[in-house]
Amino acid sequence: MISLPSTSWRRLLIEEASRQGIQLTLDHAARFEAYALELLAWNRTINITAITDPTKIAVRHFVDSLVSSAYLPKDATLLDVGSGGGFPGIPLALFRPDLRVTLLDASRKRVNFQRTVLRKLGLENVICIEAKLEDLLQQRGAQKRFDVVVSRAFAAFDRWIPSAIPLVHPGGRLIAMIGSIEDSALQRLKETVGEAAADIECISYRLSTDDRGEYRNLLILSLKKS
Repeated sequence: MISLPSTSWRRLLIEEASRQGIQLTLDHAARFEAYALELLAWNRTINITAITDPTKIAVRHFVDSLVSSAYLPKDATLLDVGSGGGFPGIPLALFRPDLRVTLLDASRKRVNFQRTVLRKLGLENVICIEAKLEDLLQQRGAQKRFDVVVSRAFAAFDRWIPSAIPLVHPGGRLIAMIGSIEDSALQRLKETVGEAAADIECISYRLSTDDRGEYRNLLILSLKKS
């Protein structure tokens, strides 16, 4: 079993990211290691994540979070809905310093954890908001504020994506990071968003946490430009 902190863990992270076409440096790996250690320390008293195995943290939290980086425009404003332990927003901000990331979560304890991680990693391109999605929708200046809205394990994609559309610029994207995609849920999404969508794309990938791996999907809804 790989432990933390260790050279083996950092090497694992770099190798597993490379399998997804993501090139991490040793500096990236060291900062992700600091993140993982903070996560495990907080998780002893606050339920932030059910995943506590160091290998699974590297792959299922960090590498999985980074897969969507290839589909984010340069210098994008990004909202992570239901960010929990900071996934995928903090890993994306660490890997892509050009992004301006907003983390949204209704739990004060989890937001406090996020802020601690941001200070520890010295990330200045991230802000945290303690609120529900419906609360943000009511805030002045929130409409069409973001280039991309992303969520990982927050709620059913056919429910949260239609709700979040008003937050996104015309021509922007909404990305759901999920396991399986049911045809019925995808059809409901298409019916709900109607002509607002320019395209809906499903991209499958495999996380290699073990010999069988874990199959995941990015569901990307692109909005019309006008």
